[in-house]
Amino acid sequence: IALTNAGRMLHAEVSQAFDIIARATTQVRPAARPTLNIWCIPGLANRRLLLRLPELTGPPRNWDINLQPTLSHPDLERGEADAEIVYADVPAAKSGMLAEELVRPRVFPVASPAFLARFPALTSLGALAKASLIHEESTEQWERWFKLAGLHEPLTLRGQRLWHAHLAIEAARFGQGVALANDVLVADDVRSGALVEVLPSAVHMGAYQLVALRERWDEPAIVALRAWLKKVLAQ
Repeated sequence: IALTNAGRMLHAEVSQAFDIIARATTQVRPAARPTLNIWCIPGLANRRLLLRLPELTGPPRNWDINLQPTLSHPDLERGEADAEIVYADVPAAKSGMLAEELVRPRVFPVASPAFLARFPALTSLGALAKASLIHEESTEQWERWFKLAGLHEPLTLRGQRLWHAHLAIEAARFGQGVALANDVLVADDVRSGALVEVLPSAVHMGAYQLVALRERWDEPAIVALRAWLKKVLAQ
């Protein structure tokens, strides 16, 4: 069963009309407390933003926050979220949206002190490429990092796949191998000694970006959210 051409045209027009009605209803509906619905990549949400959320939920703002850690992208035009936070190499905004780069952190390999004590020979890119690496959804991120770090030989990488950056970092903390991390996610662990930077490098692979509808970009809540995120990530 499929829509006719007339049916597709009707569906497109009616959908836009209902979206306009939904947004207008949301704007005029009285609310006791402002609510921000934010979709965010899991690593950043879990390891950096969660601790600082009281700055948004407490005085003077007193907002209700719905922070959803996910790799999926909300339909901002249909109101699934007020904003999303992504990690990407290029500007992540699509038509009708704006994106602002919050921070572009350095990316480097980390491991636990116990792991490095067991494998003290990880002193070169070649040796690291043969080590037990911890991947996210594929080996692509590590392959790209090695290339940017200056290793251009063919690679056959091994190691477990954990899909999410924060899980890879936790596995590295447990001594299960070497994970790729960045200053935003592991600064505290490196300072405390729970993780150690395996090799010095100056590789940058992407930026954390805030994405929101163009028509809402200058709303006080979105402006305040951008300022808060820049403050948190700069620290």
